[in-house]
Amino acid sequence: MLITTEQIRAARALKNWSQTDLAQRTGLAVPTIANIELGKQIPGKNTIEKIIDAFKIGEINFTAHGVEFDRNEIVMLNGWGKFKNLLIDVIHTLENKPAKERTFLVFSADDSLSTEEEKEIYAEMDRSGIKLKHIVSSKAKILHDITKTIKEINPAYFDNQGAVFLYDNKLAFYTAPQDGHDATTTIITNEHIASTFRKIFSFMWDNIPDTKIKTEAKKKGRK
Repeated sequence: MLITTEQIRAARALKNWSQTDLAQRTGLAVPTIANIELGKQIPGKNTIEKIIDAFKIGEINFTAHGVEFDRNEIVMLNGWGKFKNLLIDVIHTLENKPAKERTFLVFSADDSLSTEEEKEIYAEMDRSGIKLKHIVSSKAKILHDITKTIKEINPAYFDNQGAVFLYDNKLAFYTAPQDGHDATTTIITNEHIASTFRKIFSFMWDNIPDTKIKTEAKKKGRK
C-alpha cells in the first residue's frame, strides 16, 4: 500500500503525535520521519509498513481518500517481528497511567523466542515503571536481564505456539508461525473483555502457591 506525505502528517494530527512520537512507535529516526514528510526521502516498503502498523494500532486507517479513525476494536498484524509493535504500544499506553494501573500481565510466553530488540523494549518498560506479572510454564526459558514477578505452573497447561497479554483495556494474542502460516499479533481493545480476562488472570495468580513466586533482577545495576 502506498501512502503520501500528506496522509502521514494528517494521521499524526489526528493522533496529536509529534514526529518524535511517531519515531518512537516505529523505531525510525526522527530525521527520517521529517525527511519523508518533506518529500526529501522516499520510504521503502519496510519503512512504509512500520508507519502503517504504528497508526493501525493507534486506530488510524489510511484510505484511498486520506486518513480516518478506525474504530474496529480488533487489530491484526501479520509477520515475524511484529510482536515488538505490541510491546511499544504497551509502553505508550501505560507510561502515563497511575502507578497501580501500570501493569503488563503475561500468560504462557516463552522468552526463548524474544529478539534482542524486544529484550531492550522490556528493559524500557522497567525504566518506565511498568510491572510485569508473568505466569509461565515451569519449563519455559525466562529472561534474566529484566525484572519480572513470576509464577510457574504445570507445562501441560501451556501451548508453546502462542501467548496472551493484557494491559489497560487491551487483550492481545501472539501466535507463532506454523503450518505455512505467518506469525500473527492480534490486539483487541474492549474494556469488558479486558476486565473479564483480568479477573481470570487474577484468579490464577492468587491461587498459584506463593512458593512458586520468584523475582528475577537485572544482573547490572541492582543488588
